[in-house]
Amino acid sequence: MLRIQESLGESMHLRDSIPEKFICKEKLDKVWLQHPVKIIPAFENLSENELKAVERRFLRVLSILIFIGWDLVRFRPVFLRTDLDDSKLFFSKEQLQELGLNAQAFYDSQSIFKPVVIKQSPEVSKQNIDINHRLPFITKPELLGKGGFGEVTKRVIAAGCFEETRVDEPPISNQEAKVVACKEFKSERPEGDFKDEVNKLDFIKDALIDHKNVLKHLAAIVYGNRFLILFPFVQHFNLEIFLRAGFEPQRSTADAKQKYSFETKFPLLDDDLRRHRAIVEQMWGLASALLWLHRDLRIFSRKDRYLAHNDFKPENILIDGNPDDKKTPAGRWKLTDFGISAFDKSTNARVEEVPSLRDFTARITTSSRPRRGHGPYQPPEVTLKREKIASSLYYPDEAPDLDGRKCDAWSFACVLCDLLAFALDRNNGVSKLRQVKFDGQNDNFYSGDDLPINRDTVITTQNTWVKNAVVAWWDDIKLIRTAPWVPAYVSIVEQTMKPRPEDRKDLEFITDRLFNLQPLLTYNESQHQHESAPQPEFRNSLLRPDRYSPPDSHLNDSHNPSSTSSQRIDNVSDTSDTLSNNNRTCDTPPVTTIQITPQILLQPNKKVHLEKAIPFAYRSSIIKALAIEASGMRVAILCETHENRVHVLPTREDSSSNENRHLSRKLDSPGLCLSYPYFAAFGNDIMDQYQKHGEIHNLSNSRAPKILKGEDLDGVLSNVVMSGTGVTVCIYDTRARLYFPRSDTLPELAVPQKNKASIHAAAFSRKDSALFLWAKGPSIASDHVYVFSVDESAQTAALTKSVDLLGKESSRFRSSAIWPSVSGDFCVINELLGAFIARPTVGARDPEKRVAVKMTNVIYGLLPNDDMVLCIREKALVAYSIVSSGDGERSLSSKRNELGKIVVGKMSVMAVQAAKDHYDIIICCPEKGILRFTQAP
Repeated sequence: MLRIQESLGESMHLRDSIPEKFICKEKLDKVWLQHPVKIIPAFENLSENELKAVERRFLRVLSILIFIGWDLVRFRPVFLRTDLDDSKLFFSKEQLQELGLNAQAFYDSQSIFKPVVIKQSPEVSKQNIDINHRLPFITKPELLGKGGFGEVTKRVIAAGCFEETRVDEPPISNQEAKVVACKEFKSERPEGDFKDEVNKLDFIKDALIDHKNVLKHLAAIVYGNRFLILFPFVQHFNLEIFLRAGFEPQRSTADAKQKYSFETKFPLLDDDLRRHRAIVEQMWGLASALLWLHRDLRIFSRKDRYLAHNDFKPENILIDGNPDDKKTPAGRWKLTDFGISAFDKSTNARVEEVPSLRDFTARITTSSRPRRGHGPYQPPEVTLKREKIASSLYYPDEAPDLDGRKCDAWSFACVLCDLLAFALDRNNGVSKLRQVKFDGQNDNFYSGDDLPINRDTVITTQNTWVKNAVVAWWDDIKLIRTAPWVPAYVSIVEQTMKPRPEDRKDLEFITDRLFNLQPLLTYNESQHQHESAPQPEFRNSLLRPDRYSPPDSHLNDSHNPSSTSSQRIDNVSDTSDTLSNNNRTCDTPPVTTIQITPQILLQPNKKVHLEKAIPFAYRSSIIKALAIEASGMRVAILCETHENRVHVLPTREDSSSNENRHLSRKLDSPGLCLSYPYFAAFGNDIMDQYQKHGEIHNLSNSRAPKILKGEDLDGVLSNVVMSGTGVTVCIYDTRARLYFPRSDTLPELAVPQKNKASIHAAAFSRKDSALFLWAKGPSIASDHVYVFSVDESAQTAALTKSVDLLGKESSRFRSSAIWPSVSGDFCVINELLGAFIARPTVGARDPEKRVAVKMTNVIYGLLPNDDMVLCIREKALVAYSIVSSGDGERSLSSKRNELGKIVVGKMSVMAVQAAKDHYDIIICCPEKGILRFTQAP
């Protein structure tokens, strides 16, 4: 027994620290491999089955008893017969009364033998851990840095003590020790306030989906009055150390500490051209990440919100990846999600219910909100606002709000300057630039007059300007450097670094321009020379029928920055205005109409193959929205050029009937729907302070479009849905209007106003006469499905069926989708993590309980028949069977059948097209164009 005690003690992590020591399951198992249970004298009378039960279920309990020196003779009656096994830990003092004087020792030792398992889950924003339990860190903290609210340390999590939960998959535990970066804060707030603030993290956790250039935190832990945020540990520190060639500045001193040898860590960057290209590629990736925050994310399913980083600077850009790989010689640069905050698009006011991690940690550690970061990378309007607050003109929460997107753009341009200096002359160039812009007072990129600080003071071109030394530095570089990419790069900085926010270019402009720079930096391994990729002509068609992709569904991503194919550089009349992002999620309604029905239906368990792939002529970065006709015959594309046109083109390459129409407004976060000859476009009007706007066009005539009100029926325009015959439904929060093609009126649809339920999704059935609405209320008992019978000839719509839904929804924040069945008898509703069948009926009945199955990462879905659901996921085309019982009830199978591999973006749309004896599946996405899949008869 003494030898077992000694082995347990020697196997403990941090055994010299009484409050921190623990033994993980991996170490415990090794102890019992060395000392089998059957050798314990007190267990001589246990049967073989009892010994096996001890080994399988009681090793932790047994270890604690040996550790505290309890007599094991009574193990059978006290533990084996009462089922007080490892799974029941932690035991209460009442459960341990049979241990007598050893009860307290056992109670106190439980945390040593069962350390906390840290969990990373998309459904859990924070983990509350009892202060009496042991965190599973196996090393003392190694200080990495200090910030305004806490410190960052390197920690190592014991094997088996970090559990990652992925959607549709069982939890995975770390088989080896896991290194993480831990940012720690301490709370000075009352416990009640502290818990309230912790609960608010649910919002931002749900909103931030994965992006390859955003380093999302692994877990947020509340541990007594301590708050820990765990991030993936990056091997190459941050961009500030990179710019200083491996040296980290020491706070409040002029000293620097070497963190690594730059030549050893980034050996491939000795080559000038490879260094130039790597920097442009990585900055393009960061620009795409910021643009994704500014334009593509959705908070509470609303398009009038955006996210901004608020503190973009080299210290907040982390470097991961493999610098020995020629594809990433500078590593992969990533933003952390620590400072990301949500704002209202029209007012730029903070969305208080969506705190950033920075806001949250400030509120739990102090009683005041943190200031937005300041320093050389912050724009002049931030300084002015801070001075107004300091002059007592405003309380901090009453000061006018700033446009976080414009602030991010200024900061991004400042970092671009640093990186240009580094690209051309490495850390010496950065040092020279920073010396140049330091004017004896500050090292900002701008200067200005001493302004009288009052409420009316604003930034103008007369009182604020980019420092003359910085402008002269730009001019010198353009004169001295002959490489074609340099003046184009400087032009991006010049057009973005404007003191007045309204004159400043945004991240969309920066992203597009950096993308266009990359062909000028083509790296030729044998010649090491600049190459300009050719620009092919595609003036007559948006399709390129002469350039088919190979007949394989694993198509290369045309937006990969390492690719320099001419397919990515298309002839656009004014590339300076081709602004976009390739990862947009389009809120196109999931219409499911099919025109004819072959004898052989699509099968949910039969593979499909790619028959044809036709790339679009415009590169994916300028495609803002997509919609496909229910029949699959045509697709609509909104391209953001200077003309801002919607193009409608056939999905068959042998057709040349391309039509287009100019939109009357330039739209942000646009949506499209198509039912030839009609299409509707809707979104935020960029020129009118992001007010809602929509318009319906008829391609069969040249009349002006029907303009849809941005605000109506006490709500704002949130979605537009179109039937196969052009009947259009305009959603205004809880209410809706109908538009019939041969009428100029927009009658209100009589949607029941129950429980303040907002309409989250709408779709027409195959027959076009049934309109399904999905309305979600604030509570779990306030969701409804309504079915309206639409009579186009009489231009009326009547509520015919409905059903109320009970149960916990999958997500409170993400948009839902509703997919009517072909028969119109039921529908499938897809939320963030699950899907379920709803069966509207005539007349009142009891609410129906959700019976949801996991259906995650769905980009687009529909019901091609009443027996299956067809879905596009990020990397596959999948199907779920719909099972009918003898009494007519239907249930959704939880089994997912993969019909084929396909790598597409998040703006993909799909339709099922009837052929002579089978169905074709048509998928359109900006990156790949039109993909036609066939399931052979």
